[in-house]
Amino acid sequence: MRDRVDDARAILARLYAAPSNDPNVVDEIQYLVATVQLESEVQHSVSIKEIFSSGPQMTFRRVLLGAGTPFFQQLGGVNVIAYYLPVVLVRSFGMSDRTALILSAVDAMSLMFWGGVAALLIDRVGRRRLMMWGVGASGVCFAVVATVEKK
Repeated sequence: MRDRVDDARAILARLYAAPSNDPNVVDEIQYLVATVQLESEVQHSVSIKEIFSSGPQMTFRRVLLGAGTPFFQQLGGVNVIAYYLPVVLVRSFGMSDRTALILSAVDAMSLMFWGGVAALLIDRVGRRRLMMWGVGASGVCFAVVATVEKK
């Protein structure tokens, strides 16, 4: 923050179409000042070296967990299935192009639906438990596809 609180107060007063001492403007300014102060304190508290160390905050573990989840999601092949499902259904199962596209659309809607369900459940159920259920369900689905494809 560059000590321009008065400028920010004037701009917020114009945005709210209210005087600068309006409670909404005052609350917003207090919130912004507190946020900027907190960010400046946090910004100087962790160095790059600390991110890649296994100190008391376990930042390296957290970085691995944060980056590992989407990495392994992509490694699992969800996009390959989404992109090439119509081709697989036509070539492997002998479906018509139209039926394969309809099933691919149903698959895409299913991904959207279950993603929404996961977003709603993640805080109630917990990330680890929800991820374990997802891994189990994916394993069952892959086993079914492998069994059907084998025949």
